[in-house]
Amino acid sequence: MPEFCCFFRSHSGILSRRAILFEGFANDLTRSLRYIKQPINTPPMSESPAPETDSEPEARCVLVCQYQSCLKNGSAEVLAAFEAQQVPGVTVKGCSCQGQCNTGPTVRVTPDEIWYCRIKPSDVPLIVEQHLKDGKPVEALFNPRIHMRYYY
Repeated sequence: MPEFCCFFRSHSGILSRRAILFEGFANDLTRSLRYIKQPINTPPMSESPAPETDSEPEARCVLVCQYQSCLKNGSAEVLAAFEAQQVPGVTVKGCSCQGQCNTGPTVRVTPDEIWYCRIKPSDVPLIVEQHLKDGKPVEALFNPRIHMRYYY
């Protein structure tokens, strides 16, 4: 019989173990569950140290998809256009499929996690000037599956 254990911390700081024993898997998906609660005397968990603030921010990277459907839609030219624009502190790389094949060519800017879709070489100067240099993403080129807009 399989046993699954989960640990919970109560308000008093005492860890308790709940072992859930699964018995009798019936075809109609009815299961009999038995809960066992046993206190475990352990010291409270310590908090993790605060991250250092003087560390350098992660460098920006522009990832341009170079997989089949994006290549058919001109991602090689988009990659060449980004590489032609020299932006200090920004790395430009061709990458494999990013899972957005029907909206290609896909361009992703990390660590901002901004996804652009259907990018043409003529869109690259706008992305470079507005997003990479000024820090304001180009909302008109956002991938709508990832950056959903809500209108009220």
